[in-house]
Amino acid sequence: MKIFSLFCVLFLLESAWGVSDSFERVTGNYTSVFGDELEYHLTKTTNDTHSDRLFVFIPGDGDNCTERENYYKKSLEAWEALAGEYVESGDWVFPEATIDRYCEVRANKLDGIDYYHRVNENALLVKSILANNSQYNHVYLIGYSAGAMLAPLVAIELGSEGKLAGVMMGGFMGRRFSSYMAESYTRWIEEQATFTDQELLEFYMNLRGTFKAIRQSCSPTQKSLAAVWGEGDNSQIRTDNFYCQQDDPEFPQKLGRLPQNLPVLVMQGAVDPALQSSVTEGFYRYAQLKDLGKSVTFKSVPGMTHSWRRSGPDFFKVIRDWASGL
Repeated sequence: MKIFSLFCVLFLLESAWGVSDSFERVTGNYTSVFGDELEYHLTKTTNDTHSDRLFVFIPGDGDNCTERENYYKKSLEAWEALAGEYVESGDWVFPEATIDRYCEVRANKLDGIDYYHRVNENALLVKSILANNSQYNHVYLIGYSAGAMLAPLVAIELGSEGKLAGVMMGGFMGRRFSSYMAESYTRWIEEQATFTDQELLEFYMNLRGTFKAIRQSCSPTQKSLAAVWGEGDNSQIRTDNFYCQQDDPEFPQKLGRLPQNLPVLVMQGAVDPALQSSVTEGFYRYAQLKDLGKSVTFKSVPGMTHSWRRSGPDFFKVIRDWASGL
């Protein structure tokens, strides 16, 4: 009787947490914009009723190859370990990116990588998966760190072909702005104050001027931006073009092409180091989307750092709860 009772408790706990061991991992291939064959890893349910939800991770590029020596392998292992616990919510994809392949071979192709090349690359990834898995009717793009701003651009590139149900933009890196900006963000987070539309617009307009100044400082003949953002020289993989595109002042116009009713989640770790004496870019992008009339929500995750690997369960839970509520 005691054994039966224990079994019931474990079953109820598993049901309540949405955790399941009924999953498998599948490796597929897609083609990069440079013509290379890249891998993607799909953690999917093995239940008789296959999921029609697909969560596609769009990771950051990282800043240099030295730090990425084991980064891809460790990130993939962490992703698959966590995704297996959330397959009841959908199937989860972790892709190999161009930078993962190029760092490994240390080819001169590194010079050809910029920020926007990954828009088409990730669109090709989604199309490849959908072409081979017809059951997916709800696709969620999960952009994180340097991949955060790519996610909505990939959504725009895919259009109706992507079967999109939502876009997440998370883990933005901070930019150091005026004390007004930092105080505004702190008040919004700590006091859970609700900004008026006018305050959000003012916030956005001030930051837009800063980003425009950054963009105007870009020069294809100077290696100035890497120094500004603290990149190293020996193994630097982010070119000037990468930064110019990442801080593109025309990004709001690009965001304007997102469907008005496409749900967008802007997520930021509450203890992300980027919050120190700066306002996060995440709140800036949230303000942009609000200004454009998009269907956007902002979520600050208590205890979460910039590393989704260290904050894995919280990271996956926020995504699951957000998608479940749509």
